[in-house]
Amino acid sequence: MSQKLLVLELWGLGDLTLSTPLLREARDAGWEVHLSGKPYAPVLLGPSFPEFGFHPFEAPWTRYRGKYRLWKWDWPAIIRWMASLRHERFDAVVSVRNDPRDHFFMRLMGIPRRYGFPLAGSEMFLTNPVERTRTIQHKVEDWRDIARALGLPGEAEPRLVPEAYASPRIEALAGERRRPLLCVHTGARISTRRWPMPYFRTLLEQMRRRFDFHLVLIPDPDGYGAELAPLADCVATDLTVPELVDLLGRSDLLLCNDSGPAHLAAACGRPTLT
Repeated sequence: MSQKLLVLELWGLGDLTLSTPLLREARDAGWEVHLSGKPYAPVLLGPSFPEFGFHPFEAPWTRYRGKYRLWKWDWPAIIRWMASLRHERFDAVVSVRNDPRDHFFMRLMGIPRRYGFPLAGSEMFLTNPVERTRTIQHKVEDWRDIARALGLPGEAEPRLVPEAYASPRIEALAGERRRPLLCVHTGARISTRRWPMPYFRTLLEQMRRRFDFHLVLIPDPDGYGAELAPLADCVATDLTVPELVDLLGRSDLLLCNDSGPAHLAAACGRPTLT
């Protein structure tokens, strides 16, 4: 019987994508892999990893605001989440976050082997504290360090399988074209990560004068970037997560902010300008 591994990655689209090096190596080594993440985690990762188990959970400590107001957390939901994971009887659990809250709940789940980067005494909750190879490194390297602690090679790259996300809507939008496909995604969850709109406009106007391409504009759901529509060949709004992966997986270049779509495109093997 294969061992059962629980991966905690409770944050955003980009963070989930960066966990794929460990996910791939654990699967290939014969682990039965499960992941607990935000409700869109199975929507994002399921097509690339259909054999995985997913346990959706919206962790209150991952909110942008109010994450430290413990009295406002939905404690009944947290207890149900922990109880359901305890019932699975995992052999090991990992978290790439040096977050004592992750480590505390990992301990309460009663999982025998617990791997993570300790912080502020949280090694008391871990059976296998992990040290980073370097003090400052990319999150991908953090996942590789965790993988090596599990006895895996720790060499894989982030990868999604773009063909698994194929959709009729994106095929109609981007399937038939003779020019290079440039996607522009203007949004970011954190507003301070958004490039100013005049900069996007200036860059696209200069590119239009020099190159011939098919431009797909992906404005943020709140409308940020919609004013660039006159520069685009088409505007893609209200995309589902699989449709976004499908579109980015077909792109010849993605221009975007430092946000989840950059990681999605790169994991599909597509070039990005971030």
